[in-house]
Amino acid sequence: MKKGRRILCVILSGALLFAGCTSKKMNEGEEQKNVINTSGKEKNEHQSNLDMLRPMAYGNVEGLDLEPGTYISVIGKANGSLAYWKAVEEGAKRAEEDINRMLGYKGADKVKVVYSAPEEANNAESQIYILDEELALYPSAIGIALIDVQSCTVQFESATDQEIPIVAFDSGTNYQGIVAKCSTDNEAAARTAAAKLSDAIEENGEILIFSLDSSSESLQTRVTGFQKEISQHYQEENADNVYHMNELEKTKQEMAVKQWQEENPLSEADIDSSHPEFAARVEAIDDKSVIKYILEQHPQAKGIFATSAETTKLILEVLEQEDASEAMKALKVVGFDASQKELSMLENEQVVGVIIQNPYAMGYATVVAAARAILVMGNEAVIDSGYTWVTKDNMEKKTIQKMLY
Repeated sequence: MKKGRRILCVILSGALLFAGCTSKKMNEGEEQKNVINTSGKEKNEHQSNLDMLRPMAYGNVEGLDLEPGTYISVIGKANGSLAYWKAVEEGAKRAEEDINRMLGYKGADKVKVVYSAPEEANNAESQIYILDEELALYPSAIGIALIDVQSCTVQFESATDQEIPIVAFDSGTNYQGIVAKCSTDNEAAARTAAAKLSDAIEENGEILIFSLDSSSESLQTRVTGFQKEISQHYQEENADNVYHMNELEKTKQEMAVKQWQEENPLSEADIDSSHPEFAARVEAIDDKSVIKYILEQHPQAKGIFATSAETTKLILEVLEQEDASEAMKALKVVGFDASQKELSMLENEQVVGVIIQNPYAMGYATVVAAARAILVMGNEAVIDSGYTWVTKDNMEKKTIQKMLY
């Protein structure tokens, strides 16, 4: 009996010693973000982002038995200098790490995922050039967030001829040969934005829509989704006036004419729009001046929907100017996208809230979809990366903080 107790004590002492050593090792490695869990997989601090993916199968790499040295090219709309696209790249690179860890690939055998994008955000010509360069490297698959929905048809046909599958992410394309699209459900998100803004203006009044450009499929869908919700459910409102920041040349010319007339006793017919001085005046008018001018033409407007982070930022900068009218200061704003730094704008009482996307999961799922296409495993036509409605009241919650980028 005593011998049995001694054996038990030795076992318990050894267990405690092992636990102590394990605890010490964990303490020494507290700064590491990833910890091996009991299943042998490395825990992902962004798992909550991946859990939002639908179908959920795109949030893991199980079964993706890729050949050594497989090369997947991921092409975005901007480089990592913008928080959104940095998060996309981080998600894509994490999928690469997970695949190599699962398959035990090292060195030259590693599956390689390369993210590339224009240095100047949303430069369609630069993106086409990058796609041409990547095709010359014969990747196993390509994921691309198209800047211009009409572009890259020739390149896509070339990829199809070379049997290189294409996954669209963030924004779609008119090309019929893509194997999958991974993005936010932009129509549903825009409908949410419309409902929230309508509540804020008490379901009555004019709403202006400002969109970064007219060529992106995702931005087009946000505009039409917002307008559908307003027309179907809020009859006392209208959201007919849409302003694309890449199509304001006519408005700038109108502003230049008025400036010229204020300084010279000339009629509009007497102004030579081809005169170098007139062209210089148009060139000198910046986006914030244009936005302010448009808002002055709509003194009865009650709300603004901005379809991107860049546009939301511009709108708020205009509304915060010292010479902003009382009508401008009364406007309610709903935005789309914001980095953690930019969410400080929610402290502004004019901001009703912001739709936050899930770019990390989008990047991860794009690589998974590309891998599935390479292995001829089949793909869902649409992969929903999810979105979150963020306000001043919920922005500090842990679940919300994990969604920020």
